[in-house]
Order: sequence, then structure tokens, then C-alpha cells
Amino acid sequence: MKNGWQWKPLGEVCQTGSGGTPLKDKKEYYEGGTIPWLMSGEVSQGEVREATRFITQKGLDNSAARIFPKDTVLVAMYGATAGQVGILRFEATTNQAVCGIFPNKRFVPEFLFYLLLSKKEELVAQATGNAQPNISQIKIKNTEVPILPLPEQQRIVGTLDEAFEGIATAKANAEKNLQNARALFKSHLQSVFTHPGAEWAEKRLEQIGTTQTGSTPKTSDRANYGDFIPFIKPADFNTDGSLDYENDGLSEKGLSVARNVAAGSVLMVCIGATIGKCG
Repeated sequence: MKNGWQWKPLGEVCQTGSGGTPLKDKKEYYEGGTIPWLMSGEVSQGEVREATRFITQKGLDNSAARIFPKDTVLVAMYGATAGQVGILRFEATTNQAVCGIFPNKRFVPEFLFYLLLSKKEELVAQATGNAQPNISQIKIKNTEVPILPLPEQQRIVGTLDEAFEGIATAKANAEKNLQNARALFKSHLQSVFTHPGAEWAEKRLEQIGTTQTGSTPKTSDRANYGDFIPFIKPADFNTDGSLDYENDGLSEKGLSVARNVAAGSVLMVCIGATIGKCG
């Protein structure tokens, strides 16, 4: 007993299973397939309602893949998505990086979903592997779950659903307010610079200041990196003109082959997906 509830290992009260991957060099396992096949990254949708990849019946019959029933609770076991939890809203197969907890009469699926969602950090903390965390199916099966009457499970789910709906509404309102603020700022920005004052004069940037491009020390030489001399990259530019740079600073050696930029300089991304961003 814990907190007045009886707890048991998940594996004692639920059936679990993992998926599989048909051989990639067998075209007949994939081409024209109609059986949904999910990757671990798709688990993070929360409610999983569609698939983007499919396998054939041959692919299913000749691999460890298996069909998970509707309302199976999914847990990503490997890599960057380890610990993510989802709930399957249609029949589908998965790869081996996903553990499925199959529905049964003892649990409301959404209750198990929320419970495992609350244990994400605990599961990730038990993960093995240096470069990428791996959560074994054994660890998931050993996770303790409370044994509660179905009405109590439904009450808890209802409370959490209401809370998450409130969070979603607040998030949507915040994003809308942010978009409105950005539109207002852009409007004022354009208004200011499209209505010049009588004493304004226009010149090219090269006539009023010095411009230069940056330089990237060789990334293959790790001696160029690792200290705290700020090294700005395109991904560090935020939409509001601020900069985020906390990782991969330059060493003194790296600085000696880079191009220093004075404080107060205006920066602009000139290439890549973030072209045009300023900071």
C-alpha cells in the first residue's frame, strides 16, 4: 500500500509488447503497403490518430512487427524520444523502439497514459546508453501502477483532461497575443521607415560603417571549441532580435582564427533557412 492505494508492477496487470522493422531491402515489404507502421518519434503526438508510413502484409508476416489494437498506450524506448508517451486511436504496427501497453478491462487507457506521462522523467533516469538513452521493456513492465476502481480512474482522467484543455486554451491565447504583438510591431516598423522625416538622408551601409562576414574555425579540431568565448550561429537568432548562445563557445585558439565582432554590432544571417534574421 502506498498513499492508500495498492500498487503492482505494470507487467503483472497488463500485457505489453514491442514492434519490429521489416527488412529495408525488401521492397515488397513496403511498396503498396496499407498497414500503418509508426516510428518512435510519432509517439510524442499524444493522441496518435494517423500514420505516415505503411508496410505490406508480407512485411508484417516476415518481421517482429505486430498489430497493436486501438487504445494501446505507447512508450518510446530509444533515442532522443525515449520516455515519450502516446495513446493509439487506431490499429497500427510500430518499430522496435516502441513499447505498447495493450488495453484491458482493469484500466481506462487514458489513465495509464497520464500515469506513464507523469513517470517520464523517472523512466528516462533509468535509461542506459551514453550517446542515446534506451529504456528497456523490462523497466516499463516493472513500473508500479495503482490498482483503482474504474470510476475513480475515470474521475482522475476527467480532472486531468480539464486541466490540459485549460493549458491548451491558455497556450493558444498566448500564441495569438504574440502574433498580434508581432504584427503590430511590424506595422509600426514599416510605418517609421516608409515615412522619412525632412532631415533624413539615405546612404548605403558601406558609406556609414564597416561590414564583414564571420568565420568558422575547423570543427574537426575540438581544441578550437569548449570555452566560453561566444560564437554566434544562425540558429542562435530569435525572432525578436535577441540572441541565444550558451553552448559550443570558442577557445582562445578558436578565437585566433575567427573574426571578432565588436559589441553593439548589428548582425544579419546571410545564408540558410534563417536568412534575413537580425540581432
